[in-house]
Amino acid sequence: IEVVDYRGEAHPLPILMELQSQEHVQVWCEAEAKQKLGAKDRTGLAPSGALAIWTSPPGPSELQAVMDIVLPGKVYLFAVDPGMDDPGVFLKRLTGLVKHVLKAKDGRSTLASLAAATSQRESVIRLGLKWLQARGYIHLVSEEGDEVLLDYGEDEPAEALSWVTDQLHAILGESAAYRAYFARAEKDALLNYPADKNMMGL
Repeated sequence: IEVVDYRGEAHPLPILMELQSQEHVQVWCEAEAKQKLGAKDRTGLAPSGALAIWTSPPGPSELQAVMDIVLPGKVYLFAVDPGMDDPGVFLKRLTGLVKHVLKAKDGRSTLASLAAATSQRESVIRLGLKWLQARGYIHLVSEEGDEVLLDYGEDEPAEALSWVTDQLHAILGESAAYRAYFARAEKDALLNYPADKNMMGL
């Protein structure tokens, strides 16, 4: 895979637009920036010869899954941090998504779609939903495979709230650590070798 590195550029958007004007480049972008760029998240990607990684991925498994789907011969690295590893920011975003799911989708959603919309791992979404349930905001009716069914909560915080909060902070810290690694690691090593804790320096 040919890797072109634009990480750390002060003005990455004009570079991306120039690339898109010159060749067909599929852009992987998640969280709130997706709509602004007209890009695709992990659930909408397809095979393509060129891939621009705009948003820093939350973990090596998510990166590998995207590479397996797109199978690009050329990758442009931008690695813009979506800012979703801060617990307050993440929970605000997830809460907004859950409210939409309850109102517009009868409480039905998938872990994959919520993970893409927050640029997180599915394990983070599970904990986020547990936090919202422990806070009394929602009731997690069922989880079958990737699908979840949600309902409105009773607004009564559970005793487990403190424990879930600590776990959520820890797992978001793991996502932040991987994004930091992704921003500084040698470009070819990122895409040609699966990242592990030793490579990340954790």
